[in-house]
Order: sequence, then structure tokens, then C-alpha cells
Amino acid sequence: MIPHADADSRAFWDRLERHELCAQRCDDCGLLRFPAAPLCPWCRGEQADWEALSGRGVLRSWTVTHRVAHPGFADRVPYVSVLVELADQPGLLLYGLLDPRTEPAGQLPVRVEFVDEGDRTTVRWRKDVR
Repeated sequence: MIPHADADSRAFWDRLERHELCAQRCDDCGLLRFPAAPLCPWCRGEQADWEALSGRGVLRSWTVTHRVAHPGFADRVPYVSVLVELADQPGLLLYGLLDPRTEPAGQLPVRVEFVDEGDRTTVRWRKDVR
């Protein structure tokens, strides 16, 4: 099961296919936001541009799924879903899956990996060893 783009997120998915992680930056208050939305959650501004992100962050939360909740994930069980606070802005969170070779731990530095799955590219996180 691969997510599909809607009107608000199309630019995110198009850039992800080029292996570029991005988020909207509000033209009014200057804050980044994810997920994409027609209004800024901070100031309610209506204008935003897409900005490339560093692809680095810190693991803030995770959950391990051991049962098949959807047939599209049957070959991945168990898998670790994560919430990452991006280095680009305090409080900016992005979700994804954790690389199966990475053990989850609080405050773990991570970096993005791009996974091409059929006609869609998705985000996976792994330990940042720089």
C-alpha cells in the first residue's frame, strides 16, 4: 500500500520521486509545515512555497507492528513506524518507516533514505553515522 498524492501534497510526492525531501514554508510567518495543507497551522496564511530539507533529524517516537493490518504490508511484518523531528526546524515532524537494520532508540540521529516502490517513492529512516 503506497500513499497517493492529492492536490495539497502533489509537489511533495513529485519531489520525492527525484529523491528530494521537502516541506511547505509559509510566505507569511516563514515556518515550515508538514503535512502539506492549504493553510498555515501557525498563522493561517494561504501562500507557501516548497523548500528542500536537509533529510536529517532525531527519532522522537516509534511503534513496532507485528500483525498484518493491510495486505500491502504483509511482507514487511514486523516493521517499525517512526516519527522524526527534522533538523530544519524544531517541532517539525515527519513520519516514515525505519530501516530494518536500524534499532530504534530515543534521541537517535537519523537520515532519510528514498525507497522506490513501483511508481512511488517513499521515505525510510536509518541511523545517521556522520
